[in-house]
Amino acid sequence: MAKRSQKRRVESALPGSRAEKEDKERRRYALELGTILEEACLPVSLQIVELEKPETAWIRIWGSRRSKTLRNRFRAWSRFRAWMIATYGLVWPKNVTQVINFVEELIDFGCPISFPGEFVAALTLLEQVGKVLESNRISSDPLLGEHLKSWKMTLVNNRPAKSYSGFIPKVVEPPELANYFPMVLSRLPTPRFHDGKWISNEQLCLVPETTNLFWTGHSARHFATQAAAAIGIGKERRDYLGRWAIGRVGSDAYLHTSRQVVEKVQQEILASLHAEGGYNEDELLDDFKEFAEKQGLVGFRVRRRHKVLPLSKLEPCLMLAEDSDDSLADEDVCQRRLVAEGPPVLEPQVDSSGNIPRYYITISRRNGFRRLHMSGACPVQAWKCQGMEEVQDIKQAAFDAVCLNCKRKIQSQENAEEADEDSDSVGDSSSTDSDIPEMEDAI
Repeated sequence: MAKRSQKRRVESALPGSRAEKEDKERRRYALELGTILEEACLPVSLQIVELEKPETAWIRIWGSRRSKTLRNRFRAWSRFRAWMIATYGLVWPKNVTQVINFVEELIDFGCPISFPGEFVAALTLLEQVGKVLESNRISSDPLLGEHLKSWKMTLVNNRPAKSYSGFIPKVVEPPELANYFPMVLSRLPTPRFHDGKWISNEQLCLVPETTNLFWTGHSARHFATQAAAAIGIGKERRDYLGRWAIGRVGSDAYLHTSRQVVEKVQQEILASLHAEGGYNEDELLDDFKEFAEKQGLVGFRVRRRHKVLPLSKLEPCLMLAEDSDDSLADEDVCQRRLVAEGPPVLEPQVDSSGNIPRYYITISRRNGFRRLHMSGACPVQAWKCQGMEEVQDIKQAAFDAVCLNCKRKIQSQENAEEADEDSDSVGDSSSTDSDIPEMEDAI
């Protein structure tokens, strides 16, 4: 990039250099296009021959069009001319069917999105400058116009419906396509493990609120090349991901498709997206965490939502990355902060049988993690939790861990109950079997 800027400065310093280069290029492609008109024996060629300076006329008939415009029209028509000579032995099409057959063949073998429009523009220019009668112009044929619309709809992405339940046959321009990326990200739910299977949690978004601005419209395009470079894939293979290997020579000149190369690179990237695969996203997730904190969100919680990755290559399942000690510590700090900012702890409610539930279990929305709490003693308010179960007997409850704030209180209460049982039934051997070891094992 620096060399290009330096080259532009040197060229701009020379007086008249850019104008001379533009005039030279324009003269070159004007004569090339003039040769095409003369070769096809169009009406304008017969008039130019009668002029005193035909060489000058071949340059002036193109009006004020720049060199790049003439160059693009010449390149687009050169491909069609070579195909016409090889297929029909002609240099100019006789009817619209020959033009349509050419473009259809290109689309079957792989055609750039912009080529059908560029080719029709070249045909329109040559017929207009060549003074072909409007009734005989192929570019004005309605059959070609409808085919051109269909080609654009086929090659360009279709527009999604308003309900995002399907697609409608309308073309999406590149700026609109870039705007769809943050809209899709904001609608992605988080996975949740429930009843032995993974389901989507619509109430907890993977990219909450304004954090979708963290990614740009080109993020989806450069991910494959970035991940491939991170896991050690060479530049020769990465070039096929971005269509940068088109101008190669040697053995690649006989490579008609890069599909197998691209799919092989994609498979290696997918195999690396786990803890032992070689691709590390910690730096990216840390940046995303800082961005979420600037948006007024709890950064470590938002970061933790993106730790669900495909780990098994043998069966299509998802495994959840375990929380580290730092994540658990951040969770405890956040809980204390919410308690300090929120209303006081509510009194435990009485159920229909008239008994006050001694414990309750909160269920995580993200992964279904079950945490045991003590009623009336825990700062975590049950009414703020999405999933909560009341428990009377701790021995019959199923939970994964115990709240750090309630752990000491539950143990002290169990110790007090054990002391009461010892005083009431002295010498009873069953009094030595305490619930504390079971509680410690559960903790």
